[in-house]
Amino acid sequence: MNGNEEIDAFKKLNLSVIASAYGYQVVDKYSKKNGLTKMSNESEHIFIDQKGGVYVFWNVDGVKKGTVCDFVAHE
Repeated sequence: MNGNEEIDAFKKLNLSVIASAYGYQVVDKYSKKNGLTKMSNESEHIFIDQKGGVYVFWNVDGVKKGTVCDFVAHE
């Protein structure tokens, strides 16, 4: 597996599981509406979706967004 393939495989990891390792919890009353998952920690809310097999996220104000790689870099 070359570097690009490894990054592509990482982007397909379930971002909800990774976010939970960083202290985020699923907001049950909202999650799975329109296929989105909403998660929050003590200070922030994020939305998670899957587009073409790749997990993406964005926060409520849109400042933080991207793939699993971006999420880990922000955290």
